[in-house]
Amino acid sequence: MHLTVVSGSVSAVQSIPDNGLTRPATWFRIDNHPARMKHARTIIFTSQPTPVVERDQVTACGVRKHDFLLVFALYNHTTGVMGRLPVGQQAAGCILIGLMGVFLVNLDSDAAKAIGLVLLAAAGFTAWHIRRITKAARLIWQHIRPPG
Repeated sequence: MHLTVVSGSVSAVQSIPDNGLTRPATWFRIDNHPARMKHARTIIFTSQPTPVVERDQVTACGVRKHDFLLVFALYNHTTGVMGRLPVGQQAAGCILIGLMGVFLVNLDSDAAKAIGLVLLAAAGFTAWHIRRITKAARLIWQHIRPPG
């Protein structure tokens, strides 16, 4: 899925609280097109405040999912704040899982090698997702500040 950049006015903001199973999120519309931005949780499971309010002018970047835009990064022109999904905890987890996978692949046991390959695949997927988030933020900066 390729990244899509959308700009416009925000309306119909609705925050979905953390229910313990899913991460909290904010549903909103950008020029009457539905969008969703997940919130990050810290170690103690507190979430970020709502990134937008009614009538904010925003530029958002994410992927199209079914009938909405899943936002990875968002620049709020009204407040001048750039927000994106945090990748620090994901990067640390990716490194640890990758190292465990390399260790297990180098063992003599076939079962350990199979588990190691699964862990390496998980680390690869996480690294790909981190790359999409950082690329989305970069695309927004290029969109709002053209070169020149």
